[in-house]
Order: sequence, then C-alpha cells, then structure tokens
Amino acid sequence: MYALKKNTVNAVELTRQVASEFLNELPEQYEIEIVEDSPGKPVLLNSDDFLLYRMLRNLVGNSITHNPDGCKITLYVGSDVDCCLFEISDTGCGIATPQLSLLNGGMPISSTQEENNVTEHGLGLKIVCQIVKVHHGKLYFLKNSPHGLIVKISLPLK
Repeated sequence: MYALKKNTVNAVELTRQVASEFLNELPEQYEIEIVEDSPGKPVLLNSDDFLLYRMLRNLVGNSITHNPDGCKITLYVGSDVDCCLFEISDTGCGIATPQLSLLNGGMPISSTQEENNVTEHGLGLKIVCQIVKVHHGKLYFLKNSPHGLIVKISLPLK
C-alpha cells in the first residue's frame, strides 16, 4: 500500500524529466522524442508526482525492453477541456491483437515470473494500470501503424 501524496504537478515538466533520464543512458538504436500539444504551456494536475513519474518510466522502459533491436519512442503530452493527455508510442514490434483486447477489456493484468526468479514479466503494465486507476484516469492500448504500440492515458486536470 502507498498513500497518495497529491500536489500540483506540471505534466510537461514531468515528461521531460523522464525523457532526459533515459536520454542520458540510451543505447544508439533507440530514439526518444517529446511532443508537446502547446509548447511552453504547463499542463497542471493534482496528482502524485512520484507515481506519475513511475508510470511514464515503466512505459518507456517497456518500449526499450520489448524492442531490443531498437525503435523510436515518442512521448506526447497535452490537454483537452478537462483532461491531461499522455501518449507513449513506439515503432517496435507491438502487441498481438488478442493481448490488446485483453488489455483494453479491463481484465486484471497478470504478471509472470521467469524460471530464473529474476525477471517478472508484466508487472510494469500492472503498475501503470493501478496508477491510472488511483488517479481516476483512463488507459487505452492501440496498434501503431505500420508497427509498434501506442499507450494513451487521460487524467483529470487540476
């Protein structure tokens, strides 16, 4: 259990922090791009900055982990009338349609531990879902054409 520590969070700045952390140690076969809906305009949320940071970090980390040959990762941040919008997309191998249906169907995400008991597969997405839920947001998984994955998150604005 973790008690939410809500405060004012600038989603744009948080997205930049996550991207810059990866850029400092990213292998050359990966590229990270940040796209802002309204450059220079903050997008303010009343949320737990640690959890949102972890959410974005898990999604970028998944793109890297599941695409060892490299890909382009785009982090979009913006807003509409009453929501902050995050979109994390990559040009990697994507997820098969049956798994996308399960992810979008609201079914609990299970994690599996590999035989070596070191790597737990699926835990990152499970945590992402929990973070979105505790912030009363919405989460969608889509295919990125021609290949790759798009994760869309909408969270209520402050």
